[in-house]
Amino acid sequence: MEIQNNRVGNFTSSEIWKLTTTGKIKGTFGVPYYSYISDKNHERRACRSLQSNAFSYPTSWGNIIEKYLFNELELEYTLCSSDVLIHKDIPFWKGTPDITTENLVGDIKCPFTLTSFCDLVDMMESGIEAFKKDYREYYWQLVSNSILTGRDEAELIIFCPLKSELQKIRDFVDGYDSFDPFQYKWIIDSDDRKLPYLIDGKGYERINKFRFVVSKEDKDLLTSRVILAGKDLWQSKKK
Repeated sequence: MEIQNNRVGNFTSSEIWKLTTTGKIKGTFGVPYYSYISDKNHERRACRSLQSNAFSYPTSWGNIIEKYLFNELELEYTLCSSDVLIHKDIPFWKGTPDITTENLVGDIKCPFTLTSFCDLVDMMESGIEAFKKDYREYYWQLVSNSILTGRDEAELIIFCPLKSELQKIRDFVDGYDSFDPFQYKWIIDSDDRKLPYLIDGKGYERINKFRFVVSKEDKDLLTSRVILAGKDLWQSKKK
C-alpha cells in the first residue's frame, strides 16, 4: 500500500464498478467498461480531470457530515479520507477509503435525501446479494479498497442525523477549519426543513452498519479486470 495524490487518468475505487460490467453477449464487457477506459485516456492526454468542481448540496453535505460522524464512532476507527492509496503492483489503480480499523475498510454514506437513506438501510436488511445487485458502485468500491488496504472485511456505514442534533451539526460546521469556509456555510444558514433528519426515538436508527467478508472470487475478478483494462490505457502519461 502506497500513498499518492494524483488520481487523474487512473482507475479509482469510486468508479471501478464500471470495469466489472458485462455485455449482452457472453464473454463481452458492458458499455461502461469501455467508456471508463476512454474517459481515463482523455484525462491522460488532457492532463486534468474531466469532472468539474461544481458545487452541490449533496456533495457538500456528505463531505462535512462524514467528518462529523467520525467523532461519533468507536475509537477503533481511523479516518483516512484524505489519503489516496495506490496498489502496490498496479500504479494506475487508486482509491480513497473513508475509514479503516485493524481488520476492515469502510465507507461512510450520508445521503442528502431521506428516500436515499431509507433505500440504503432497507437494502442492508436484504443482505449481501441485494447490496451487490442494487448498489454495485458502493459494493465494488469497498472491494477495491479492501484490496488496496489489504483488509478482508468491509463495512458500509449509513448515517442520517436526528432532528435534535441539527444544531450540534451547525455548530460543528461553524467551527470546522476549511480552506473554503463558504462551502459549508449554507448548512449553518439552513433551517431544519432544508436538511435531512430523522424523528427522535422513532423508526430508523441514525447510524446503520453493514459488514461483510470480501470474497476472494470478487477480489480476483476485479483485479483481472483492472489488469486487462490497463492494457488499453494511454501510456505517455508521466508517472
